[in-house]
Amino acid sequence: MRYQTDPARRKAVEQLDRACHLLANDSFNRLAGRLDVTKQAISKWRTSGAVPAARACQIELLTNGEIKWQSLCPDLVKDTESLSHEWQKV
Repeated sequence: MRYQTDPARRKAVEQLDRACHLLANDSFNRLAGRLDVTKQAISKWRTSGAVPAARACQIELLTNGEIKWQSLCPDLVKDTESLSHEWQKV
């Protein structure tokens, strides 16, 4: 599992688990239903340590901002910060 060596990915899995607790009473089946995805999709996100950006935004909306999309998409945040630094050099 890639996320085990990356603290940001580990945090993403923790936040996804927290979303499951808040939105679906700790049931990945119920969370999948709330997000209109399969349970396998949730499992894939947990294994990779990253949630697709659109689903991360959906989770942020469903949790009324309690879980931020940035905490679920560590790669996107990292890439965006990297681009920001590149643009500042120009």
